[in-house]
Amino acid sequence: MSGKHKDIEHWSRIASEWTAWARAPNHDAFWAYRESLRAFIGQGAGDALDVGCGEGRVSLVLKECGRHREAPGSDRSQLCGMDA
Repeated sequence: MSGKHKDIEHWSRIASEWTAWARAPNHDAFWAYRESLRAFIGQGAGDALDVGCGEGRVSLVLKECGRHREAPGSDRSQLCGMDA
């Protein structure tokens, strides 16, 4: 198995744990500016592209603001929080 495949296998195994950890409030700077981000985006409709979406915290804010989210990734349901 190549290094790339090992990485993919490893990530697939721990993705849900990473997502839970990364979304836990107050563990990093995201939580300090989350409400400012919501205010900047504002309520409304329309499409939004979340590039480099990680576990999907910003994608979730976009959803809360009424946006239709597109978040490219090899597995959108895990990598970009599209499941929430």
